[in-house]
Amino acid sequence: MKAIILAAGKGERMRPLTETVPKPMLRVRGKALICHMIDALPMEVTEVIVVTDYLAEKIEKGLGSTYAGREITYIRQGPERGTAGALWQCRDRMRTGERFLLGYADDLHDPNAIKELLRYDRGLLVHEVADPSRFGIVYASHAGTVKAIVEKPKVASSNLAAVGVYLLDTNIFTYWPKPDAKGEHVLTDSIAASLNWYEMTAVKSHFWVPVGYPKDLVRASVALAKREHTPFVGTLLGWRERVLAWFRGLIPTEPVAS
Repeated sequence: MKAIILAAGKGERMRPLTETVPKPMLRVRGKALICHMIDALPMEVTEVIVVTDYLAEKIEKGLGSTYAGREITYIRQGPERGTAGALWQCRDRMRTGERFLLGYADDLHDPNAIKELLRYDRGLLVHEVADPSRFGIVYASHAGTVKAIVEKPKVASSNLAAVGVYLLDTNIFTYWPKPDAKGEHVLTDSIAASLNWYEMTAVKSHFWVPVGYPKDLVRASVALAKREHTPFVGTLLGWRERVLAWFRGLIPTEPVAS
C-alpha cells in the first residue's frame, strides 16, 4: 500500500525557523516532523510518496530513499497550487481503483487511529475541537458516514475537525476543484464533491497535535512526552526551537489535543 505525504509548503507561519529549514524537517524530540508522520503509518504501507517544493533538496537529502524499511520517492509540486494540486501530481503513480493513505508532513497523529482507517473503503480522521470556526468541520451520521465537510464555519452543529489524514482511492481524481480566492486548488473541495457518489467514514482520533507556529513545537514535545510517559526537558528540542522558546517565551498556552 502507498502513502502520500504532502510536504511542499513554505511554512510561513513557522518563520524564522523555516527560512533555511523546510518545515517537515523541523525536529520534535530529536526527530523530524515528517519522520513522526511516517512512523505513524500502519505496517501495510510499504511505499511513501513525498510531494515537495520549497527547499525540496533538503527534504530529499535529509530523508533519503528509504526510511524505517519503507521506500521513499519524491515528486515536485508542479504549477498547480494547493493541496489538490499537490495530490494530482501523484496520479500516474497509482493503479486504477487503488486505495492509498494521504497525510501532511507537519502534524502528529495517532498510529492506532490511522490503522483503524484501513477497515473502510474510504475514510478520514477527525478530532473533537473547542472552536470549530478554526477548522474544516466534518458532519457525520451516528454510524460515522460523512455527510458534509464545511471549511471554518462561523456557526457549526458539529465539533469534529478533519485533521488531515485520509484514506482515498483513485476515484478522487475525478473531482478536480475550482481555485479558491487565493488561486489554490483545495483537496477538501474535491472530497466534499465526491461524497455524493462515494461513501466515506469518519474515524475519531484521540491524539492530534497540529504544528503551525514555533510555539507548537514545544506543545508537540510536551504531548509526546506525556504520551510516552517520559519527562519533558528543553534539551529534547532542536537548538533552534530551544532558542526561540527561551527568548520568546513560547510555552504552551492552550491544551494539547489528546
